[in-house]
Formats: sequence, C-alpha cells, structure tokens
Amino acid sequence: MTNPDKPDLLHLARTSFEELQKWAGKPVARRGWEYQAEERVSSVARTEAGDLLTWVDGTRRYATRVGLDDRGVLRSVCTCPYDGECKHAVASILEYVALTEGGTEVPTARRNDVRLRLCGDDARDDDLDVEFPVSPVEPDAPLAGFLESRTPEQLRALLGELAEAVPAAASHLDALVLRENHDIAALQDAVAREIERLCDGTDWWDRYEREWNGPDFDHLRQLMKSLIQAGGEDELAGMGEPFLQRLSELMAGHQYADDLLGGAEGCVRLVLEAVKKSSWSPAERLIWALDVTIDDEYNLADVVGEYLEVRHARESWNIAAEHLLDRLDEMPVVLSRRDFSGQFARRSLVQLVA
Repeated sequence: MTNPDKPDLLHLARTSFEELQKWAGKPVARRGWEYQAEERVSSVARTEAGDLLTWVDGTRRYATRVGLDDRGVLRSVCTCPYDGECKHAVASILEYVALTEGGTEVPTARRNDVRLRLCGDDARDDDLDVEFPVSPVEPDAPLAGFLESRTPEQLRALLGELAEAVPAAASHLDALVLRENHDIAALQDAVAREIERLCDGTDWWDRYEREWNGPDFDHLRQLMKSLIQAGGEDELAGMGEPFLQRLSELMAGHQYADDLLGGAEGCVRLVLEAVKKSSWSPAERLIWALDVTIDDEYNLADVVGEYLEVRHARESWNIAAEHLLDRLDEMPVVLSRRDFSGQFARRSLVQLVA
C-alpha cells in the first residue's frame, strides 16, 4: 500500500554521487559506480510503495531494493553478504538515475515479484521499513517453554546435538567459550587456522550441491570479534598485514575476486578496529595504515583508507613521512612495463609522499 507522505522515486532520481559517497562511504560508492558502468544491473522495476527493485550480477545474482523513508533518507536491503550499505544498492541507484536521465520508463514490479520476498518483504508490497535484528532473536513461546523445562544435563545434551548437526553452531560455541575464558592465545591460534582454511580453497566444494562456492567469512568474523572482546587487540592487529597478504594471494587466483571482497571486508574492518584499540602509538597505527594501503592491489584496504582521511597529529605524520621516504629509497626502480605489481606499489607510494 502506497504511503502518500513518502518521497517518491523522483527524489531518488536526483541523488548525486556525492550523496551516495556520504551514504555508503567512498570505497563502496566507487565500486558501485564501477558495477553500474559494467552493466551488472538489470530488470529495474519500481514498486507501488515508491521503492526500486533490481537484480545485480556478481558471483551470484543479488536482489536489491532501495528507496527513501518518510524523512527522505536512503534505505536499502540486499541479499548479498555485505553488512551495511552495499555496492549493489549504489549501482542500482546509479542505474535508475541513468535510466531516468535517458528518458527510459521504469516498469512497475508485479505483486508476486520474487525480489519483494528476497529483500525482506511480502507479496503485498508494503513500504521499505524492514528492520533486521542486530541482537539475538528471542525464542518463540513454545521453544522458550521447552528450553525452560529442560534440566542442565538435558540442555548440555541438546547443545551437543546442535553442535554436531550444525558445524557453524559448533564453531560459534567454541569461540564463545574461548572468549569467556579470556584465552587470547587460543583465540589467536583459532583465527590463524581459520584464515589458512579459508585461503587454501580446500573447503570450497559443496558435496551436497556439487558446486564450488567462495569462502564464507562468517566464522572468521566471529573469532575476530571474540578476540577483541577478550582483550586481544594487539594480537589481532599484529595479524593484520599477514592476513591482508593472504587475502591478496586469494584474490589474485579467484575468478570472482570482486565478490570475494564483499565477504572479507567485515574482517578487514575488525582488524582496523583492533589497530585503533591497540597499545600501538598513534604514529605506529598511521604507518600501519599507510603500508597496507600502499601494498593493496585489490581494494582490500579501502576501509583503511577511510582511517587515513581522519585527522592525525602533525607529529605522527612527520614520523610517517620519514617512513615513507625510507620505503621509497629501498624500493627498486621498475624497469619492465609488465611488472604491474611493482608499478602499482611505486605509484601508490609516490602519491602518498607527494
């Protein structure tokens, strides 16, 4: 049912790229612009509620829904794994802007459009005010009553059965135990093992669906969160550069590297959070951010670039500048035009020094 007070798609068509950068962040907005330019957005349709539906192609086809709430604030829902305003939503808005500027009429979506269901709505097509829970959902009444009636021994048995049947639940419980015990060393080892498991590619074959899937970073994010909550910020910060190096190796050999980035970005944000909370000096944090940005060939460190845009003390920048000059002096001159990696690193470093 249409809300007469809700801003319509005409307002969405006037959205500027600068507004999208503020909404989703500059790195995400840039990737969204690239997606739209690569013609990955298709089947654009409008809903009776004044929202926009699209399909956006990546490793999989993602259903995306964007619109404006009653205050004119951008809202989006997407079936991709990214936690936040994603590049698919940005690409969808830019595609709609391009269509309207070109005079192309956007059709109305059918009431049984599958994207309405995939994006958290039903076939009646209400408005976009769909809030996803960010905290654990309370069990429904029958389940709550059942659990309350169990003895501690029976609950332990139930958890054991759950852990055996659902590997993700077992991993989550393991992380909780380590966190509650403040076992930083064990959590650090668990993070390192999970990074290697994800990056070696051996677990990507789904023997039930008989297809290859990309790595799922959910468990790694949970372990990293637990390590931070247990007080292991320094430990996770120290793992940051090796982790990004392994991700770069993974991206170099992955057919759908760009979509792999969406799953890994949450982990990179947690590493950055650990660096900011670590016992490192402000200059050491700044140097770390500069180094990973220089060495980043696959936009893995875009979120770290946001940290560099924050104001830092002049003293920290003076120390960092000396470090950059030392790196430039030590860097060999690139003679071969085919040495793309060397060209990229030297160009990035020169731009920062300049």
